[in-house]
Amino acid sequence: MSESPNIADHSQRRKRLIQKIGGATLLVSNLVNIRYLTGFTGSNAFLLLNESQTIFLTDGRYVEQVASECPDLETRIRPVDSTMLELIAEALKDSGSEQCLIEADSMTRRLWRDLSKEIGNRIQLQDSSHIVEQLRAIKDEYELKLIRRSVEINEDSILATLNSYEPSWSELEFSWHLEREIRSRGGTGFSFDAIVAAGPSSAFPHYRPSAALIAEQKILLVDWGTAFEGYASDLTRVASFEDAPKKIQEIHKIVSDAKQAAIEAVRDGVELREVDSAARELIAGAGYGDYFNHGLGHGFGLEIHETPFLSPVHSGNLSAGMVITIEPGIYLPGIGGVRLEDDVLVTEDGCERLNQMPDDFLIL
Repeated sequence: MSESPNIADHSQRRKRLIQKIGGATLLVSNLVNIRYLTGFTGSNAFLLLNESQTIFLTDGRYVEQVASECPDLETRIRPVDSTMLELIAEALKDSGSEQCLIEADSMTRRLWRDLSKEIGNRIQLQDSSHIVEQLRAIKDEYELKLIRRSVEINEDSILATLNSYEPSWSELEFSWHLEREIRSRGGTGFSFDAIVAAGPSSAFPHYRPSAALIAEQKILLVDWGTAFEGYASDLTRVASFEDAPKKIQEIHKIVSDAKQAAIEAVRDGVELREVDSAARELIAGAGYGDYFNHGLGHGFGLEIHETPFLSPVHSGNLSAGMVITIEPGIYLPGIGGVRLEDDVLVTEDGCERLNQMPDDFLIL
């Protein structure tokens, strides 16, 4: 399955953005946001837009790529004897705007300084934050189609890897085989560096796989994701050779119950902290509150971590159309850890679990 850029969807996203910023002009510099708004997958571009015009700015390496990926856009190509700074400044001056919003979270201070100098007093640059990211939080049908396929590849790939597992494999070798299975199914690789942690190493929430042999341990925690046509998935499960240690079995049941409690709390309009609390309070009530040391989940899509973020410190509400992870965990130093993670679509009356894999221990 391969998806061509959906020009109509990208156009609708730009229209929603223009409505959101009103009569302002916005210079988009974040390449992920540019991909979301245009379909462009290159490494050098800016997008200038307002109510009256949308201008795509890039260099000569991408002439053919722009024509293929976003043929509906007015495009300006940087001449080889000029700089991108000069191209941006020229487009800004031509726009007739007196003020321009910039993405303060992605534009470097140096570029802001140099651009301000280039355009002089004619145009004021004003900071803005997460305007496009807020739009990206609500997935459209085109995005959901890609995310669903990413999740499907992700689940199929872990099952195939477990079926081919050899006792000689290290954590690193397991990771390599898992990525190969993802690529063989049309994914472009991992959506993030996979966590493959055997035995006590599973107590490290963000662990890097090593040359440690899996067969020398009792359990294996795997946190992995597929990148498919730019869109991510993100799941976590625990595998065991035979019966997992009793303490691991105990916390596995608690984490599974906590995940289910959080999923049942998900709905349109619910506060982020309320969903986090549904899992956190259950874990704390079982006596393991100090061992759940991260947020409950996060949005994902073109990036593996996107707004919203579910934790005790993040405010806001879920909205229908958001895609989030629910991933409580308990980590016991020197013993091991359990994290169970699902991918969930928020709906008006609850949520849809996008993955099919049960919480049960996977078999090595």
